Amino acid sequence: MRDEGPGIGLIILVAAGAWAIFGHPMRDVRSWTGNATYQDQLDTLTDLVKKKKLGETPDYWLTKTNFFGAADRVALVFGLMGDLEFCQDLADLYERKYPQSNYYCLPANNE
Repeated sequence: MRDEGPGIGLIILVAAGAWAIFGHPMRDVRSWTGNATYQDQLDTLTDLVKKKKLGETPDYWLTKTNFFGAADRVALVFGLMGDLEFCQDLADLYERKYPQSNYYCLPANNE
């Protein structure tokens, strides 16, 4: 029997590391089993809302800047006469409660 050394183990380790860094491991694994991740569900909702507003006025995402500086959608405001005003009121309320966070409103529709 020949000892191949760390060769195959190193290849597996590098492949797994690349998948973890550049891929979406949990998303990939769950898609194999037919389970949608939170991000999959959010993407589906976002695509639907982009195409069609809910109600008569444009819809808005209450958005928070996360730890890494990226925008995280927190809530979808729709179905009110003043969606933007209500969203801004929510952003102000959350910023008073959590002063270290940055909340703001983004349009949700492309119409």
